[in-house]
Amino acid sequence: MNAHADQIDHCPAQAELIFRHQVPANLAEVADLRDTFMVFLNDACVSGKERGVWGLVFSEALSNAMRHGCNLDAMLSVTVEWWVLDGEVYLAITDPGQGPPQEATDNPQLPEDPLQEGGRGLFLINEFADLHEHWRSALGYRQVIRRRHAGLSSPVQEDSELTAVLEELSTAYECLSAFHRFGTAMIGAGRPSEFMSRGLEILTVLYSPSPDLVRVCLSENVLSGISDELGDQDEVVGFNDAPEKAKAVLQNGRSFYWEHASEVADDPMLAGYGCGCCFPIVANGQTLGCLLFGLIGEEGERLSRQLSNLRTFTDLLGIALANANLQVVRDEEQRATRELEIAAEIQRNLLSLHHTPQSDAWKLALKHRTARDVGGDHLEAIYDTSGNLILTVIDVMGKGVSAAMLAAIFRTALHLNLDKEVPLADIVESINRVLCSQLENMSMFITCAMARVSADLKTLEVVNAGHCPVLLLNRSGKITEVEPGGPPLGLFSSTQYEHQTIDLNPDDAVLIVTDGLYEWQDGGKWWGWENLKNAAASHAFDDPEEFWSRMQIRIRESEGEGLPADDQTMLFWKLNPGYDPDTDAKI
Repeated sequence: MNAHADQIDHCPAQAELIFRHQVPANLAEVADLRDTFMVFLNDACVSGKERGVWGLVFSEALSNAMRHGCNLDAMLSVTVEWWVLDGEVYLAITDPGQGPPQEATDNPQLPEDPLQEGGRGLFLINEFADLHEHWRSALGYRQVIRRRHAGLSSPVQEDSELTAVLEELSTAYECLSAFHRFGTAMIGAGRPSEFMSRGLEILTVLYSPSPDLVRVCLSENVLSGISDELGDQDEVVGFNDAPEKAKAVLQNGRSFYWEHASEVADDPMLAGYGCGCCFPIVANGQTLGCLLFGLIGEEGERLSRQLSNLRTFTDLLGIALANANLQVVRDEEQRATRELEIAAEIQRNLLSLHHTPQSDAWKLALKHRTARDVGGDHLEAIYDTSGNLILTVIDVMGKGVSAAMLAAIFRTALHLNLDKEVPLADIVESINRVLCSQLENMSMFITCAMARVSADLKTLEVVNAGHCPVLLLNRSGKITEVEPGGPPLGLFSSTQYEHQTIDLNPDDAVLIVTDGLYEWQDGGKWWGWENLKNAAASHAFDDPEEFWSRMQIRIRESEGEGLPADDQTMLFWKLNPGYDPDTDAKI
């Protein structure tokens, strides 16, 4: 029936109770209002089958009014009314548009292309309704759908084309509605825990009456910070606390579905649940968890109607967990980058050698190449208050901020001891006590080789604290190794270190290195300490700069042009040829 009238929002006065709702043209409103309409149908004793079709008709009519009558402009609204009169259910929908074309309402047809997405709604409504009325005026468009529900014992045949289309669209509407609800929850949630909580609430609403078992079991692929946050919810369990069936899903990534209690009788945590399912939560190829859903009764048909909604929730939850994992990784990378920046700044400002000592009486070469932006090696060459020259090489365990801070503590402790006229071993022991008090139980340490050249250039004191041997070279080719006289610094506060005092000759030199200069691969084998000693005996004494350059060329040829595997550090000191401490000037 088509009609024209000046008023399009009228309802029959004979109706005992009219339900009226005005909603904005937002598809998000369809599902909630449809649920309200379904409650009305149930109270009106409309059968379950009829209610299902009414729900589809309601969604189709209201969605079309929002799409075509309002162009989905949320500033416009649609009025929806329903009532019962003389054994018939009435549904009236009014929008500001002009409705479908006249020829479409006169003779609704299915689209010729069966795969076409739209075009079925008007046909389905017309086939279902006993009467479908259309009212148009300058104020808008109103349609009234009427269906008698008394004595409807012969619904449309199950194998008819209409029934198939109805079922397909009904499922699609339910999935879209669930997807919209879950999507809205995800967008509004700041954390995965919030989305999971809201999502589970939505599931219990969609699944009425509420399920007997709902659990989210997390896999070990969820980073600890995220799993700890989610673990505060009662519905969330870790891998170790999950049922055996759920553990299998977490391990193999395949869904599990049961329709009879006997299928889960071997799992004590699921025994007694007549039907249920367990869907993996997957994202980026990783199984992050699984959703466990169960009913005490064997209601497989009831459960099967919600499987698509359950899968929708698990898919979106997988995205939420994957994003949370990525955010944790990004945060850690940003913190690591900032730590490197801080450590590099510490090394530049606190550990740089602002004034390298110089003298006509001797030659000093300080060389360093880091394996990373922030290294663990540190060099020091400085005079004490008595005019003695202190030469130090340290290798701090680890890299980054902690290594830079530890090296800074070492340097500060060394400078505080420069005014003490005590044996060199006493200075090393004082530094060790400072480091032990600062490190406490941090399990960090420093290897240290320290040499002190007397102001008159006649003696050399050496203390080795867990470092590689200090080499004393002579122009004649003789090499003396000063082995460690105690453990690394920072481990044992009561350690007493041995020191060696050596008389200096004009042809003597001191070479201190770190292990990065000899622990590197050469043709698949470690180059090693002995090769370093031989190379130093042949080249270091005459020209330490050339010795360092040759070493770097060899290492780059073996390991490539990138950063080395470990920091490389060299300190070389020797008296200049012809210098006589007894006749020439002091330092």
